[in-house]
Order: sequence, then structure tokens, then C-alpha cells
Amino acid sequence: MKLALYARVSTEEQLNGYSIEIQVDKLTQYAKLNDYEYEVFTDEGYSAKDLNRPYIKILLDRLKNNEFDGIAIHKLDRLTRSVRDLQNIVDYMDQNNLKLISLNESFDNTTANGRLTLTMMGAVAQWERETIQERVCLGVKQAALSGKIVGTVPFGYNYDNKTGKVSVNEEEAEVVKIVFNMYAQGHGSNSISSYIFDNYPKEFMNFGNTQILRMIKRRSYLGESITRFKDGTKHVIPNAYPQIIDQDLFDKVQEVYRNKKEVATPRQKKNRRIFTGFLVCGLCGNAICGSASGSASKNTTLSYRCSHKYNRTKCRCSMFNEEELEKAFVEKMVSTLKSVKEGAFDINVSFAKANNKEKLIKELNQLKNKRKKCYIAFENDLISLEEFKERSNEFKQKEEELENEINTLQDVAVPKIFNFECDDFPATWNNLERCDKIALLHDYVKKIEVSKLSYLTTGRRESLVIHDITFV
Repeated sequence: MKLALYARVSTEEQLNGYSIEIQVDKLTQYAKLNDYEYEVFTDEGYSAKDLNRPYIKILLDRLKNNEFDGIAIHKLDRLTRSVRDLQNIVDYMDQNNLKLISLNESFDNTTANGRLTLTMMGAVAQWERETIQERVCLGVKQAALSGKIVGTVPFGYNYDNKTGKVSVNEEEAEVVKIVFNMYAQGHGSNSISSYIFDNYPKEFMNFGNTQILRMIKRRSYLGESITRFKDGTKHVIPNAYPQIIDQDLFDKVQEVYRNKKEVATPRQKKNRRIFTGFLVCGLCGNAICGSASGSASKNTTLSYRCSHKYNRTKCRCSMFNEEELEKAFVEKMVSTLKSVKEGAFDINVSFAKANNKEKLIKELNQLKNKRKKCYIAFENDLISLEEFKERSNEFKQKEEELENEINTLQDVAVPKIFNFECDDFPATWNNLERCDKIALLHDYVKKIEVSKLSYLTTGRRESLVIHDITFV
């Protein structure tokens, strides 16, 4: 008999000394005592509210491939605190004569009474989780209603963890004032972002369009603290922050923002760009977005440009129109399909990333361990609040990126588009309506890496180049 031994701790439990090593030790002792073969799976820093955890997904996938005869856990809530998820797991294991073993609870998932016990335990675990959530939300609401600032203070301010007071960060406040003044004068977010990049320290390098548009809407700079609750209500605390922007300038900026939205050229369905959402710059790796050339009339040329062409990094990729992109795409598809037909296209190499899940999960767990150590260092006053926030946000962002990459990885498979004949593809594409071309891309293509260098950059006339196409 071979068991999958599963252990889990959340971030909060790690801080409270709830060790994953102790769980694994007890589980392995149990397996050895009963002469069971076993394999260990652990998820560190994950909540049990759902099954969106790297190693539980791998465990369940391998369980469905008949690699194990059952699952052993230290306690039921290590597996899940969701009644629905628990019921689905138990139903599957019952149907396939698999064992579910908990070292701390006694039940038999093969009997009616055992399944009832399991369901009740799962319901209690879910109730505990939801009760904790309600208490946290209530605590946040009470803190806000009592006049305390809830959450992270905005850019431009410092928060003293000991005194609970907020002060102005003079260096950041200077940037806030520049953003508001430049926007009031009619500068766009791209122009403001480039100015900040050229004139301020490197820590503001990621100060992009999104951050600027969020900043100009923040009433925090008028001194207000606004807390929004889950029930849709909000609580406003006047004079919670030292004022950085005066009311007249704030109102002027809101007026400019509204006017820009009103005069923006409305999107027309018939002019919808075919390749929007699929293009990545082959020079800098950032997204390529749509850009209208000419007037906003019927003769407008549908074009594309790198999102960082006029941004901080000023990418060298030139603007190109949809007609030349379509031509390059068809040529690239014909050459790719021809390579597949001749056996020169190595599918396994092109889709090797699909086998990279284990490596990414290991990297993710290492990041979670670093975030755990960061918490511990902060709790023991080894690092400041500012350093803790900076490190924690950095780790969290990297974790989210890895989790998204892990979730998008698929098993190696031959892309569906390879069923097309290379000689037939140009005619098939050219006979499609615009909406059908978009639908084809959504069905078969994930990403297109493309670039074009200008005459000024190379000294010669350059054509558009499609470096790579990633297929679904």
C-alpha cells in the first residue's frame, strides 16, 4: 500500500510555531510503523479555504492516475476547510476504494457513519475559518469607525508603528505635487511617468501610468481617510492625513481627467484590432498595444506600438500597421506549419515550459519561506516597519507571478493549429471576416513576439519580424 502524506501550514500558523516538520515527522512515523510506501507533499504558507495550492493539486492529479492507495494527514483541516471540497475528495475516494487517514481523528470514509463524521468535521473547520474572517472584518470596521487608519498609508506618507501617527514623506510628497501640477497643466500620464523616471531616484522607476491615474483620484492627499467595507458602505475620516494637495488643485485635476475621458475617441467594433492582447515586444518584453494613426475618421489606420515606446524605458521598437502584421503572421504560420510537416519543428522543445511545474513550485515555496522569515524578523524588531512592508510586498508580488505561471502550465500536447495544411492557411486566413480572425487567434494562439526597428536605428529599411508564436 502506498500513501500520499500531506502537510500544510498557513502563514499565520507559521508565525505561531505550528511546524510543518512536526506534521511530516508524525506522518512518516505512521507510514513506517505500518510498512506503507509513501511520498510526502507539503504546502507552506497556504490557507485551506480552497484547493488552490500547488502540491495538493499535484497530489490529487497523481491520485487520479492511480499512483496512490490513499491520503494520510495529521488533521482534517490540514487538507481543507471547505465542506464542498472535502465532499468532492471523499466522494472520489469512495468511488475508487481509496483510504483517507487522519492521525488526530478517527473515522472510516468507507462507511455511512464515517462519511457523516467527516462532513461534520469539515463543516466545523469551515465554520471556524468563516468565524475568524468575520471577526477580522469586524475588527477592521471598529478600528476605522474609532478614527484609526486601516491598511497601508498611501505614497507620500510615513506611518509610525509605535505612535500610530502619520507624517509626510517629503521626498515622496514632492513627486505627488509634481504629478498633480503636471496633470492639471494637461500633461498625460506617459509624459509624467517619463519625467519622474528622468529626474527622480531609481525607487520610482516603476511609477507608471496606472500608479499616476490612481494617485490623482486619491482623496488621501486632501487629508481624508476612506475605508470601504464588504457590505458596500464606507467610512470617511477627515483630517486623518497631513494635507499635501489643496482642494482647488485637486478639483482642477478631476476636471481635466473628466474632460479627457469625454473627448476620447470611442471604440468602434468594426475597427477592432485583430491582434490586441496577443502581442509582446521582442525587444523589451512588454505588451504591444493598439495605436490609431491619422485622424479619428473612417480612414484611420489601425496600428500597434510597444507600450514602453513613450514610457520610462523608451523602447526602440517602431510603430507598425495591422496590414504588415497580418502579412508577417501568415508568412510565419506557413513556415511553422511547413516545419511541422517536414518534422523539423521540435514540439517538445517549444513546449518544454509545460514540464517546469515542479521547479516553479519549489521556487514558490522558497519565496514563502523567505516571507515567513521576514515576518519573524519584524516580530522580533530586527527590521523596521518600512523594510518589512517593502520586503513583504516584493515577496508577495513574486509569489503571485509564480502562482499565475504555475496555474497556466499545461501538459505537453500538440497544438490544435498544427492540423492546418501549410498551403491552405493563407487562403483560409484571407477569407475570414475580422471577427472570425479574432476568434481563430483566441482558439489557437496564446502569444506573438514581434518587433520592428526604425531606419534611424539601423540605417536601413527594416521589415516587421515575428520572432515566435506561442500556441494554445
